[in-house]
Amino acid sequence: MMIIKGTKRITIIYFIIINFLIKVLPIYYLRAETIRMKDVYMTILLFVIFVLWLYVNNISIIENIKIIYKSLIYGENKTPFMKFLVDFFKI
Repeated sequence: MMIIKGTKRITIIYFIIINFLIKVLPIYYLRAETIRMKDVYMTILLFVIFVLWLYVNNISIIENIKIIYKSLIYGENKTPFMKFLVDFFKI
């Protein structure tokens, strides 16, 4: 979608870096581990904390998804790690 919408290449590169760090590396690291019930409970707890954070900040899940989508497609850098990478590499 980012390529179709004409997103800047640097934003796409940052997106790939972020997803590699937060998705690929953890999955690779945990590939030999078995999932236990306490892992499922912790995942549910983290999701509940996220939903509570959204509630406290008066943001719906759909609105949050739209913010992330617009940030990535239009290069607005509103997501925390994307903003960090942009600021870090500007130095």
